[in-house]
Amino acid sequence: MREPKEPNYSCPYLDSAIEEIENARKIHDSLRHWGAWWKEQAEEIEKEIEEKDKYIAQLEQEIEELKKT
Repeated sequence: MREPKEPNYSCPYLDSAIEEIENARKIHDSLRHWGAWWKEQAEEIEKEIEEKDKYIAQLEQEIEELKKT
């Protein structure tokens, strides 16, 4: 005798719960992508700020040297 085929979900509550879980998974994936994008943007801005800070420090040093002369 063969093993019977597993039946499809027969409970509407289970079907609804599974649908909600799948929807939550899609939302989570979207949020993960969104978060990764913003992290990348923040890192680029941070790099720009560091470069600008170095430039400002260089200009301040040049100004101090000019004041001495």
